Amino acid sequence: AEDGIRDAQESRGLGDVYKRQGMRFAPCVPPRFSRIELDGIRYRGMTVDICVEGSGVRVASCTIDGRRGSLLPPDGRGRRTVLVRMRHVGGGRR
Repeated sequence: AEDGIRDAQESRGLGDVYKRQGMRFAPCVPPRFSRIELDGIRYRGMTVDICVEGSGVRVASCTIDGRRGSLLPPDGRGRRTVLVRMRHVGGGRR
């Protein structure tokens, strides 16, 4: 299943929305992590390297290939680089 959905009959509608939207980045990172790197993730025709810095549930900034944005379009090709910086809210480190 190219789009990650195996049963097209059961996923009608959802599958179409999934295909059009792409991959959005909005992680929830526990405080014990300060940096997470995921390299070489295959997504459609792309290879994606993802780096998440900081912790929390709010994204302070997100760039894809150096450009601001949090949506990786489904029709991209080649190697893509995603950097997500989290904003820690509450007590503790920021």
